[in-house]
Amino acid sequence: QCYLSTATYDQVVPEGFKEVKDTVTGSEGKRIGPMGGIYSCLLQAKKDGLEGLFFTPCDAPNACAEMIRILMERIETADDALVYRSVDGKLQTVFAYYSVSCIPVLESEIREGHYKLARFLDKIRVRIIPTIEAGVSDECFLNVNTAFEYRDLTASLPPISLEDAVSFLRKSVSVIKETLQLPIDEALGYTLAEDIYAPIDQPPFPRSPFDGYALRSADTKGASKGHPVRIKVIGEVDAGGWFEGSVSSGEAVRIMTGAPIPQGTDAVIKQEETDYGEDLVQIFREMTFHKNYIFSGEDYTKGTLLLAKGEYLGPVEIGIIASTGCTEVSVYRKPRAIVISTGDEVIMPGERLAPGKIYDSNLYSIALQLRAWGCEVPAMLHSCDRPGECAGLIRDWTGKVDFIVTTGGVSVGKKDIMHEVYSMLNISRIFWKVGIKPGAAMMAGTYQDTLVLSLSGNPYAAYINLHMLVREVLAELTGNPALAMIRQKAVLMDDYDRQSPIRRYIRCYVENQKVYLEGHTGGNGDIASGRHINAILELPAGSGTLKSGDEVTVLLI
Repeated sequence: QCYLSTATYDQVVPEGFKEVKDTVTGSEGKRIGPMGGIYSCLLQAKKDGLEGLFFTPCDAPNACAEMIRILMERIETADDALVYRSVDGKLQTVFAYYSVSCIPVLESEIREGHYKLARFLDKIRVRIIPTIEAGVSDECFLNVNTAFEYRDLTASLPPISLEDAVSFLRKSVSVIKETLQLPIDEALGYTLAEDIYAPIDQPPFPRSPFDGYALRSADTKGASKGHPVRIKVIGEVDAGGWFEGSVSSGEAVRIMTGAPIPQGTDAVIKQEETDYGEDLVQIFREMTFHKNYIFSGEDYTKGTLLLAKGEYLGPVEIGIIASTGCTEVSVYRKPRAIVISTGDEVIMPGERLAPGKIYDSNLYSIALQLRAWGCEVPAMLHSCDRPGECAGLIRDWTGKVDFIVTTGGVSVGKKDIMHEVYSMLNISRIFWKVGIKPGAAMMAGTYQDTLVLSLSGNPYAAYINLHMLVREVLAELTGNPALAMIRQKAVLMDDYDRQSPIRRYIRCYVENQKVYLEGHTGGNGDIASGRHINAILELPAGSGTLKSGDEVTVLLI
């Protein structure tokens, strides 16, 4: 049995683990530290019929299975506990084995207000295992307690792959199931939440595709320009009108485009193939049965599935719904997100540009791109380089939106505050650093079931994060296949003289499957050079220089 000791806040519990809440508090109502977790888990172990448990802190990145194996080998010689002692003589009290026989002593210590595990160990029978003797490195006992310790520890670790990052993010959200009933003229950009079936035939009656004359095709036999057939005109019908009665042999009805074809006729001759007669019309062409005749239900018949649940509603789809006579439609609500830009150097457009300041472009480009993808953005916010300020904004909007996007503060500089923000809020980190360039220094995590996506502060790096990762989150939330990136092969028309040790994404312009780089390959901080691009050139890790004429892969945007 595997247990995960958690505090009173929500925490992700991996599959295969049983969550054990640590609710033990001291005299002032505060949690008492590791002793509380150990006590809670031992109580659960006793209840489950176990003799004891091996303990390892969740925030020990170098802990390994070998440490547990060595403890297991020596469990027969243990009385109440097995504990490691490091080279400097320190007892590693939370990398240990404890028997359920320890419970009475733990209860006594907690009741008396003593919460130090070292004191507790003096009161039980414990076997000490020197790390030198066991062959265990003291590095295995490293604990990560602060955001800066985590940042320093992981700075040299390899980034995760783009594919893994996408997979983790998609698993962190679920398809939106909440529905709305909207008037069809307000449903543009939503996803359909119901199947739409045709309630009627379309068109609901046989109609004419041209201005001309409705008649019987048999009456036009032998007609030509030199030998016209003369037919009596007995009436006229326009679009929206209706011809009462029936047409007999030798008779015709003047008809306009879209008008219902009168009963008794089986063809329509274009007016250009007649003399435009009003009482008597000359026919200059022989007609065949059902020539220029649009049948009832030719577009679709009653009961036809016109649109399936999950389809994106664009102008054409709304037009199809309107053609059925429906005025309202059931749709899934749109995803909601807020965007927070960070940085002391960033000010809002309209403010006075003081020395050292720049206007905020990321906030607008990111938020408006999300809206273009069908996401509601109820707030566009800015935080200075104060972790508490940014954490407060995230806390305020958690639970009100599906995800939160931040930009800036994700690297390793003094002002890269997002590491501390994640620590302050106890955001469950999904990853930090992705194997792409630009945009490697991206971070993601979950806070009380709300996904937090922290993008680079460099405009083009943030742009790549947005397209390659945030876009995938929206695709998962909406189930909209139109959000998937379109990859295609094309021919490079310019040389590219840089090597790409990791996967690289370059601005480009694609036309007729030809890729142009000139004028589009600015730096990560450049804004204007991205104005005319319509695609991103994808270079696999390990790519060398490229020459004009090389086949490459591009992603259309």
